[in-house]
Amino acid sequence: AMCDGFPHLEQFARFHRISIAAAGVVSRLHVENHNAHVWCTQIEGSRMFFLFPPSARLMCEETGKDGVVDVATVHDYASKVSSVDIFFPSQKTHATFRDGAKAKVAVLDPGESLVIPSGWWQLSVALETSVTLRHVFWNVANRGGVV
Repeated sequence: AMCDGFPHLEQFARFHRISIAAAGVVSRLHVENHNAHVWCTQIEGSRMFFLFPPSARLMCEETGKDGVVDVATVHDYASKVSSVDIFFPSQKTHATFRDGAKAKVAVLDPGESLVIPSGWWQLSVALETSVTLRHVFWNVANRGGVV
């Protein structure tokens, strides 16, 4: 099976999270931990996702800084979080983002799913009261993030 030679994948397969949000709640722009892929299934309400490819990494970082928020200040969901406000990026600290970042946008309604590949920057907005099931996973392409 997929987990042959990599016994810890069985344990990691249990990483499900439920996100419950009121209308207008915005997540931080982040990349999943440990190089994980993530799928999101919308259970209730609708949620809009803004996705930026791994090649946008430098655009998501502040000029002159490493662009990664201190892990101690992040509530355990991501260790790579950008301070960029994708709706109103600062010309001073996020000039490259403002001038060049192009988002892929998806809206999930109940029963719809979205798979976000490892390394992609993501931010979501609850368009209405929303319940989303999230599951991080690894396969042959990204299992190096957990070994």
